[in-house]
Amino acid sequence: MIRFCLNTIVLLSTYQFVFRYYEKREVTELHTKNLLRDGALGLMLAVSTIALIVFLLCISGFFSVAFERVTDIRILYPLVVLAFLAITEEIFYRGIFYRIVESRLGTHLALIASFLLFGLVHATNDHANMISVISAGAGGMLLSIMFSYSGRLWLPIFFHLGWNVPR
Repeated sequence: MIRFCLNTIVLLSTYQFVFRYYEKREVTELHTKNLLRDGALGLMLAVSTIALIVFLLCISGFFSVAFERVTDIRILYPLVVLAFLAITEEIFYRGIFYRIVESRLGTHLALIASFLLFGLVHATNDHANMISVISAGAGGMLLSIMFSYSGRLWLPIFFHLGWNVPR
């Protein structure tokens, strides 16, 4: 668990350093000014979206909910790992890929590129199929819209984390 925390610190610090040095700019996408607001909003949007999907699947008869009681401290390890993965993916897909493509080709083409890349990368997931790839692509586009809207990575990072937690 400590390894993932240290890796996250190194990743965020490296991103700050590289893009401050390479692009000679202030790295505003990692400003902590609205971190709590963006984090709470991202988690709230993810939970609300998942709740709506589960509700619709339940009332249509395609899904039933079974609750499992979790009282063990070992739940922290998967949360830390999922947080690290959300941060890593958002740094790469939104902080690097999407931001650079958007600056060169514009928002519309960057959203399409984000859709394609995020969908194709998730095609390697276990049990992936055409619908899951398209859904992942749509999720990548949604995360890119969140990044464009907020100008920071925190909103998509926390949404991504909230989306991954129910697994």
